[in-house]
Amino acid sequence: MQAADDIRCLADGCVSLNCLLLSPDGLPAYTEHDPGSPVIARRGSGCFGLHYRRYGGTVVVASTGWPRPQPDWTALPERCVLEITPGSLTTTVHAAQ
Repeated sequence: MQAADDIRCLADGCVSLNCLLLSPDGLPAYTEHDPGSPVIARRGSGCFGLHYRRYGGTVVVASTGWPRPQPDWTALPERCVLEITPGSLTTTVHAAQ
């Protein structure tokens, strides 16, 4: 969460912050958007959300623009980190503090 705080502080403004960070310990995914932004007003509240699913021997993370039929996809809550552990592909959602 510190990385998201640092990015937010350095930016002039933030409509959306979605990121995937690859490290030796895993792949964390993060999502956050400004619900009051003009883009959200035009495109709707689900515009920038991240979703994830298990698919075969993988975990797939996708944003808008991809078909995401329910219940295959799970929405990643705002300001939460999805941790994907290498090898086991265990997924853990860490809530914002």
